[in-house]
Amino acid sequence: MEWYYIVLICLGALIVLYFITTFYAYITTFTNPKDRKMQNVENSPYKSYKEYFARRKEIFDSYKKEEISIQSRDNLTLRGIYVENIIKDKIVIIFHGFKSKGDSDILLSYDFYKLGYSMIIVDQRAHGKSDGKYIGMGILERFDVLEWIRYAINRFGENIKILLGGTSMGSATIMMASELIKDEQVKGIVADCGFSSCYDEVRFCLSKLPSFPIMQTINLYSRLFAKYDMRKVTSKDSLSKSDIPIFISHGKNDTFVPCINAEICYNASRSKIKDMVCFDNSIHASSYADHSEEYDKKVREFLGKIDF
Repeated sequence: MEWYYIVLICLGALIVLYFITTFYAYITTFTNPKDRKMQNVENSPYKSYKEYFARRKEIFDSYKKEEISIQSRDNLTLRGIYVENIIKDKIVIIFHGFKSKGDSDILLSYDFYKLGYSMIIVDQRAHGKSDGKYIGMGILERFDVLEWIRYAINRFGENIKILLGGTSMGSATIMMASELIKDEQVKGIVADCGFSSCYDEVRFCLSKLPSFPIMQTINLYSRLFAKYDMRKVTSKDSLSKSDIPIFISHGKNDTFVPCINAEICYNASRSKIKDMVCFDNSIHASSYADHSEEYDKKVREFLGKIDF
């Protein structure tokens, strides 16, 4: 066999291996994580928060909950829970982060419950009890936000006030949805540690690997299978077209979604009412756990500005 045939065969094998490997990585990362095992907290940066989260989970489990559901515009059944509280005419709709679920990302819900608000706590598509195969990183889920808002208005009446809250990908979800929201009942957004761009966030997480051609390949899979382009919709662009008041928080020691994302989103927002707080020494999604009193104070100040 001629040497160049051997070279071509080797190159072909490498190309096939590349696409098999990247496709496997895409499928395991961006598809439904319902059956995955939860990360062992003992081997994670969250080890020191174990008892804190356990106490908050006990409190969360004590809430009286009603299971609810809606249909998405692409005919998925999306599920969540309604938690009634003292204040019934103000509803906080809460969206969890990447590969989590509504009853796991509980710090925002704990804070708002403590403040007396009733809540709708969502399982995002392809998470928890909701239908769906592909995780949309906020790009698909932004349309689901509109359906949850419509559910709340239809159920509780035109006179209710709605606040949107989100952590990590949930934060990006509501920021991306902001430009689409036309309902006057939505009074504000509380966005904790969200990313400004899905494409940039994935590229950051893969920063130890060559951006080209890996990012182009992953985005190709996203377009082919999940039907969205990671580059087309960003939190920063959506906020630049929205007047909804927003409170943005982030941990300065966040190594998963760097704190610069908060600054980008804050500067992009065209709202006349916007606040940003970056908390010292906090890692991803831990600002409330580390700075509960200050977090409460800043959120209360923001809610006062929007009469919520």
